[in-house]
Formats: sequence, structure tokens, C-alpha cells
Amino acid sequence: MLAPLRSLRALHTTPARAGPSAADFLARLTGSQATAAGSSSSSSSAAAGSSQQATPQSPHDAARNMIGSVGMRDLTLEDDGRQPFRPNLITPPMLYAHDKLYGREHRGQKRPLLGPPKRIAKQIDPFYIRKANPVDHALNPLMAGAFINPIGKILSRAETGLTWKSQRRAGKLVRRARAMGVISYFSRVPRPGGLGDRDYKMSPF
Repeated sequence: MLAPLRSLRALHTTPARAGPSAADFLARLTGSQATAAGSSSSSSSAAAGSSQQATPQSPHDAARNMIGSVGMRDLTLEDDGRQPFRPNLITPPMLYAHDKLYGREHRGQKRPLLGPPKRIAKQIDPFYIRKANPVDHALNPLMAGAFINPIGKILSRAETGLTWKSQRRAGKLVRRARAMGVISYFSRVPRPGGLGDRDYKMSPF
């Protein structure tokens, strides 16, 4: 029973051999560099009139030369894409601007925060379509309450969708209704008595 155990132990403790792929790669690398060195030396010796045979490199030297050939070198201003300063050279100052040196950043367009364009606002603005002035309805708490949020802040043009002229008049409507006591400063609930008790209870605000 000891022989099978000894053979099993020897099987698991046998050192692994190097893969053939790594050895073949180093051999091909050494051979290619030796061939390149031999061709360069033969051409130079033919020109000089003397023939010399290149000595093959070891695998370690070949790998070191390969890594050194692809290593990073010191970057210059030309490599970075910037315009360098040179003596006796006059360049306009705008060539050294940020956009010229590093390029302009292309950012995606965001959603407009100031409301719809003028062409679209004219199609959806009820005051522009009917040629009405919102300030004429300063005594109507429901009209003034339509342009404020639940805490009494005037809605922006991005929320109302009005034209710029109607938006200014809507803000004037709200401020005038506040000053006259028609609506509250800090809420959207109209004060009782403006439209009667029935309209006050049925108000959606």
C-alpha cells in the first residue's frame, strides 16, 4: 500500500516545466533580433569593405531591449498638442487661448430652463391668443392663484409656458393681488369673501 502513495506524492510534487509558448516566443524574439542585427552589420560591413558576423543575444537581453523600445519617453510641447515658445517668432495671443491649446469641449445640450421658444409660446399662451391683459383680473383670486405654487411663490416661465410679455404681466397680477389682500403671501388658498362663500369652498386651491 505504500508504493501507490509514494507514486501519488511524487506525482503532485513534481515541479512544473516551463510552457513551450514562452520558450518559443523568446527563441523567435532572439532569432529575429539576431537576423536584424546581422543584416544591418552586413550592410555596414559591405559599405566599409569588411565583413563581421553579429553575435546572438541572450533571451534576457532580448526581452530587456524589447521593453526598452516600447517604453515611454519624455513628452515635449509638440507631443502634447500645444504651441511652444520659440525665439524670434511672433504669434498672435489667441493661439495660446485655452480652446486653441486643448480644444473646445463638446457638451450636450440641456433642456431649456427659461421656458419654450417664442414661436411655441405664441401658440399656447391664452393671453396672447385672446389679446388679453392678466392685470385686468387682479380682483380674481382664482386667476392670481393659477400662477403661484402652494407656498405662494410665483411660477417661472418654464412652468407657465407664457410669452415673456405675458409672464411679466402675470407676475404683476400676483403682486397686485397680494397688495390688495385678494390672495395670501405664503399660500395659494384665497381669502374668504372675495368670490363669496360658495366659490371659496369649491375652489380647487
